Amino acid sequence: MVMPSSPGSGPAPPPPAVFRWIKTECGRASYLELASRPGLVATLRRAWFVLIAAIRDWPLPDPDAQTGP
Repeated sequence: MVMPSSPGSGPAPPPPAVFRWIKTECGRASYLELASRPGLVATLRRAWFVLIAAIRDWPLPDPDAQTGP
């Protein structure tokens, strides 16, 4: 008999690939909220958001980058 896994067990899912361009916590939260919306207009708005966020976050350091050994 296989026991269902609890939500807290196992490794966390990897972050979306777009997070390498969106570097701020508030930007990432906004992206996840926009990504949950269905429809063509929502998809276009999300694409516009990623474009503007990537331009604004370009000079910021990547918070997910590994530093040091």
